[in-house]
Amino acid sequence: MSRYAVMTHKVFPLIPFQSEQNTNLVSSASFLWKEEGILELNYVFRIEGGKDQLDVLIPVSNSSPQRRDELSASTCFEAFISIPKYPSYWELNISPNSDWNLYFFEGYRHGVSAIKDVQNPLINMQVAPRHFQCNVLLNLNPWWPFNQTPELSLAAILEQPNSVFTHWALCHPGVSPDFHDRRSFVAP
Repeated sequence: MSRYAVMTHKVFPLIPFQSEQNTNLVSSASFLWKEEGILELNYVFRIEGGKDQLDVLIPVSNSSPQRRDELSASTCFEAFISIPKYPSYWELNISPNSDWNLYFFEGYRHGVSAIKDVQNPLINMQVAPRHFQCNVLLNLNPWWPFNQTPELSLAAILEQPNSVFTHWALCHPGVSPDFHDRRSFVAP
């Protein structure tokens, strides 16, 4: 009889889309999933090399975080959560200012709806001249009805001066950045 995991922790490098140049910036992302339905996410970006300061626009912290659409129009952290072998998935968007949203997709980029029955995630941003870090704690209950480890994909969109955007993910299997591509999801 096989057992399912009671906790899973993985750390990955986030890589920029191949056509984007940002050689001084390095990143990693990690998740910690706990059997009771708690998901902890961590995104870290830092400068390596000669630059003294990050060239990333980070929205100012919001004292009263809200659910909002269109968060990817600026710097945004994303997580995609799916049930292994099912076409449906969830998309979590987190702004550095602590605004957020959670969506459900019936399949690849279709049948989208906002998940209403969810607790606000706890979001902690740390910003310094040469690095920034976003930590997210999300309770998947009650909308995650499964006691199995989800498949995940972690990604970020960084806005730089002059409205230049870079797209970071675990991998980029397509010809353009596409965080919804299930080939970029990692198995438990």
